[in-house]
Amino acid sequence: MLLNKLANWRDPSHWARNLHRLIQSWGFTLMVQPTTVLTPCKFRGSVAATPWPVLMLSSWLQLIFARTDGEMLCNGLPLGPQWKTELTAFWQLYRTVNPGHGVYSQPEDRLGWTLPFLYHGDEGRGRLRRAVLICSYQPLLFCGGHSFKSRLLASVFPGERYACVEGEETLEALHDAVAADMRDLFENGLEVGLFILCRMLVLLRRQTLWSLLFWLLHCT
Repeated sequence: MLLNKLANWRDPSHWARNLHRLIQSWGFTLMVQPTTVLTPCKFRGSVAATPWPVLMLSSWLQLIFARTDGEMLCNGLPLGPQWKTELTAFWQLYRTVNPGHGVYSQPEDRLGWTLPFLYHGDEGRGRLRRAVLICSYQPLLFCGGHSFKSRLLASVFPGERYACVEGEETLEALHDAVAADMRDLFENGLEVGLFILCRMLVLLRRQTLWSLLFWLLHCT
């Protein structure tokens, strides 16, 4: 039925509108709370600071744990003691690849509650061959299945809007806001039942790839 509806769309100029309405009517939307970030944007040759929507990882985590037990974040396991076994094994294996990683300067018992994430930016081409940057958060231990399960959208930014004003670039503003969200999670945490999720630090940068580490601290 869904494919039949798509096949009946004739005017390409209305495809985006039709798709949005169809997704909403079928209940396929997720109510992730957006955050606006004041970002330098280029419009018709001039640059202005513009509120740009960003989905923070803290908002994603709140939604995920409101609806599930976090299975998609740790190999299909619900948040609980099993996470410690799984995560400890992961960090033991990762030590053989990158023994100098800063996570290993922390107490060993905390490795079992440290959840690895990636923050990934990828620029491609959309309609009319226009550049567009898509940033997303990716849990390393996602539960498998469709790749949509391992891609949590952070932001979408068209290349023609890239700008720099007073020394601050577009991407710098967006990524600074993401980093501020990380710091807030690290300092204040995100309470989920008997657990508090805390973001720890950003350590690795490789082109548009960052490693985000999370501490899951058990409340006793």
